[in-house]
Amino acid sequence: MTVTSHRYLLSDDSKAIAALLKTYSARSTHQIISLEFALPAIDPLIALQALTTKSQAYFYWEQADRAIAMIGSAATFSFAGADRFVLAQKYCQALVNTVANRARNSKPALYCHFPFFDAPTKPLDPFAVSHLCLPQWQIDRQGEQTTLIVNVPVNRSPELAGEEIVTVIDRLERLAGQNLLAIIPSSTSKLNLTGREELEDSMRLALQAIKQQQIQKIVLAHTANVTANQDFSIPRSLANLRDQHPHCYTFATSDGLGNCFMGASPERLVTVRNGLLIADALAGSAARGRSPLLDRQLGQQLMADPKEQHEHRLVRDFIANSLVELGLHPQWSAAPRLLQLANIQHLWTPIRAVLPQNVSPLAVVGALHPTPAVAGLPRDLACAKIQEYEKVDRTLYAAPLGWIDLDGDCEFVVGIRSALITGDQARLYAGAGIVAGSQIQREVAEIQLKFQPLYQSLSI
Repeated sequence: MTVTSHRYLLSDDSKAIAALLKTYSARSTHQIISLEFALPAIDPLIALQALTTKSQAYFYWEQADRAIAMIGSAATFSFAGADRFVLAQKYCQALVNTVANRARNSKPALYCHFPFFDAPTKPLDPFAVSHLCLPQWQIDRQGEQTTLIVNVPVNRSPELAGEEIVTVIDRLERLAGQNLLAIIPSSTSKLNLTGREELEDSMRLALQAIKQQQIQKIVLAHTANVTANQDFSIPRSLANLRDQHPHCYTFATSDGLGNCFMGASPERLVTVRNGLLIADALAGSAARGRSPLLDRQLGQQLMADPKEQHEHRLVRDFIANSLVELGLHPQWSAAPRLLQLANIQHLWTPIRAVLPQNVSPLAVVGALHPTPAVAGLPRDLACAKIQEYEKVDRTLYAAPLGWIDLDGDCEFVVGIRSALITGDQARLYAGAGIVAGSQIQREVAEIQLKFQPLYQSLSI
């Protein structure tokens, strides 16, 4: 697979675009041509709403001053198995090795998602296998700058492609300055938490295994269902999430078959920018207080709680040791910070390292997933116990998803605070870490608390 990226700014001449495509198509080694266009300031979420259909795969990502909407497909790769991260890296490398004329502003990127487990338990379920996609359309807003990247297969008619590109640019330019307002209707049904007794039984089994020193920690997940009186609006729900949880990573990935996995994750798995890697240790949780005084007290209690501190150290040490095993030299602060979100706060330690050129970002993703924050320790045994105890098919819950560009810069999060949306049905996911000293009722209450961000964001 070859991608040629060309910086070609704001042409409204489809014939000129077609001529450019013909020029690159004549080069037999080039299979995909990547063109870049400058756009006025546009909200990529508005673009997502305007350009997608139910039968079209897409991906959305937003955090801080960057948002990316990726729509359609120029090239895809789906796979499963224990070597999935190696296969993903080989696929990316096949693209990178044959790219010419890189864009100067935004880089063509692939979006990626990897299910929690290597092998799907139900292969026909949505998102049951790993998936990489180079989109047809990539709308990328960084600060005040918005860029459109179009990936065009060379076997496509240059004339038809040129006309389509001009049409899409015209549509996008009309969206400049528009805002997608956050709207939360009152017509959704109540949150339906089923199987509470089964969840408590699983927690008892986990505590017994910990007491017998089979495992140190295990994270158990649960689901809740919500039904609306019409199909949920993914763009509206994403607008609600980014409005209510600005410090989280807002994401959505659709399979083009009517299923969308979306959420607002506070947990970054790994970011790579110009060779600098950052990973987050995020474990240990408490509610937010209803008053500044109570909020401060709850934060102080979390910072001083031996059980929560122990759980946090397990995650921090695992991430640091995993990076060391890859040949990196991680650094972090001695004491965790508080990461305070809308309705919950966590112990948080960012871990930094320089990423050597001989270590791929996807190798890091594979080494870190799953962290003890979403699986447990020892990792392999905890994962086996999860499959034994849980009544939940995780698929993308607590799994790595994100994007990687053709320079190797990337951003992946852990797919927590998430939901699977299909039409008017939403399945919400949440989990709690069980360690020595965990109290079942407190852990169940934590899971219920974690359902709230998604439940409160759902819109129709």
